[in-house]
Amino acid sequence: MIEWLTHRPLFLVYGFLFLNAALESPAPPYPADVFVLLFAFLGGQGKYNPFLIYLLTVTGSIAGFMFLYYLAKYRGERLVAVLAKTFLRPVLRQSLVARVKRKFLTHGDLFLLLNRFLPGMRAPIGFAAGLTRTPAKKVFGYGLLSVLVWNLILVLVGFRLGRSWDSASLFLRRYNLLALVAVAVFLTVFSLVYFLRAKNQRK
Repeated sequence: MIEWLTHRPLFLVYGFLFLNAALESPAPPYPADVFVLLFAFLGGQGKYNPFLIYLLTVTGSIAGFMFLYYLAKYRGERLVAVLAKTFLRPVLRQSLVARVKRKFLTHGDLFLLLNRFLPGMRAPIGFAAGLTRTPAKKVFGYGLLSVLVWNLILVLVGFRLGRSWDSASLFLRRYNLLALVAVAVFLTVFSLVYFLRAKNQRK
């Protein structure tokens, strides 16, 4: 696919980058970062304009995030009700969804600021923002700031390491691994605290 893309007209390549970034939020675990890093790497070799890569991936990323937000805001409750009848029922219990809403209302600003740095959490955060009807301006502002910083890091890393794809891809793999471990630890602690509180309340 990459070989095919790199031989297409520039408008197709840049259009792909925009759509690639937009798909990340509504279609996890789509590997958008890999393509951003790859084309930034090619930009470092002089094949593409790194500024356009950055601009289009930022625009696409925030567009996808806001699409998910509005989907959850206006159709979220219905989607949760439908999905709760599937294999997702254990994680979409009414009590758990209500608890997530309360947590987001308390710590939502922080989640929005960090959403782009948390692999696998971008979709849940955008969806939770819509379910809790967090103001769109706040979601857009914090979400855009998160995207601006993270995509800048990706593009700079790919561009600076334009002569070594192995080094650029190693950076992304190591970061994702560390971030996933951090998320897993957080979720484990959160689940344990939730279980212990529920157990104490039953006594």
